[in-house]
Amino acid sequence: MSPQTVCKMMQSDKLQSLIGRKKELRALGEAIQKGDSRVVWGPMDVGKTALIKTAISELPDAERRQCIYWTGAASGKQLLSYLVSQLYALSAPFVRKRVSADGVTETSLTRWLHKQTSLRLRGILYTALSQGHYRIFLDHFPPTNHNMTHLMKEIMYRCRTPIYLAARDCSQKGIGKAWSLYWNDGLRLRLNPLPDRIAQKLLAVCIGNF
Repeated sequence: MSPQTVCKMMQSDKLQSLIGRKKELRALGEAIQKGDSRVVWGPMDVGKTALIKTAISELPDAERRQCIYWTGAASGKQLLSYLVSQLYALSAPFVRKRVSADGVTETSLTRWLHKQTSLRLRGILYTALSQGHYRIFLDHFPPTNHNMTHLMKEIMYRCRTPIYLAARDCSQKGIGKAWSLYWNDGLRLRLNPLPDRIAQKLLAVCIGNF
């Protein structure tokens, strides 16, 4: 999925599902603007994905184009390949340089990524992220193991690239070893279920739109 497609998708999901979430939206938007990592957590179907997509869609165009969004589970190699491919699509200079040096074109990029070792992909990723101002969003991401947490830590601290993680729980059980990266309340944004009055208003709006 290209960054342009992601932007259009995020813009289209924007308004109705954020009824009653102005405070949380403002808090997440401020964190994104500052480049501060956050874990956005709350029960299933509470609106974490909608909040994240709306926050991204409200960024200025230049900043929104520097956002990379992933949803679902991934191995370390899969996530590395995806992030490098998105940086290529965003014309990150270092990625373009390394890919071009291997004689790779856009049509052969997927095959090239498959052939690379995780070690090489990490080197390319870390350098490219360090040279830009990117933001990474991980949605519906399973609890992380040691290796995935180490990758996230390197991205956040070595590359100074924030990661916004959506989860149902911010405990060690809920997000795995990534708990150590979001260890205090200042790094956590909680979404509680909507009060009945607001939930009924949201339902009425959704029914009307449908």
